[in-house]
Amino acid sequence: MKKLEITLSIYSLIFILFSCSSSQTSTTSSGGLTEKFVEDTIMSLQEVKEKNFLIDSITNHKHGISIIVEKPNQDEPTFHVQAGYNGPNRFETYFHFYVDTTSKKISVDDFASGQRILLNDWRKQNADSIYLNLGMALLESEDLNGLKIGMLEGKIIELIGNPDETSNATKWESDGLNHQTWTYKTKGIELDVRWEKGKAKEIFTMTITKPCSYKTAREIGIGSTKEQVRDAYKIEVDPRENNENSIIAGSVFDGMVFQFEKNTVKSIFIGAGAE
Repeated sequence: MKKLEITLSIYSLIFILFSCSSSQTSTTSSGGLTEKFVEDTIMSLQEVKEKNFLIDSITNHKHGISIIVEKPNQDEPTFHVQAGYNGPNRFETYFHFYVDTTSKKISVDDFASGQRILLNDWRKQNADSIYLNLGMALLESEDLNGLKIGMLEGKIIELIGNPDETSNATKWESDGLNHQTWTYKTKGIELDVRWEKGKAKEIFTMTITKPCSYKTAREIGIGSTKEQVRDAYKIEVDPRENNENSIIAGSVFDGMVFQFEKNTVKSIFIGAGAE
């Protein structure tokens, strides 16, 4: 059994750059597969990259996902790969993957059913939660020139000043909080702020349009091309939710929505688009 720890920068996730805790990776072959092939295959999976993103964010870029590879044996004729967080006290397993040495097909333990199922079937069953988690991670990491989800009103005003217009406060049934729209017409910024009685207002959602020159943490702004958006948010883009005029990174419940006109970005929304 061999343990491999990989740490990926948030900004280079899609390139799957990684370093091994040992100086060499074994090339031992089992049924035509090498451990190196299995390691590379597992590290390229979207689910693994997503968890690596979360660990990287939580640990301030100090740690990444770790994997433990067990070779095939009489009791288990597949490569068994555990992927998780190698914490200070224990290894916290997120996934149990199995790579067939003949077909190269990947299966995964489904914790809900207690069954081992093919990865593609598991993905179909869990697609919504995968993109929801990716969207939640985006809300933690993304900003627009310093504006972030959850930023308090004092910091907002310090950063971009008072709004040109504010709407009447409305209490939402979905979260029980008061909501208000702050509009910065000359800056092309619209914020939905929310608050609980007696507490400070905070940013719930953000939308930018022309003439805003702000950019996301991945350097996407008004006027960026559709190709640039897809490249920047390749991991988080849900192909089921995209059309000619918009791209969703994450999910409509938590994530980012890019609206296009003539294949260039005309608006960027960050936050919860549906409750």
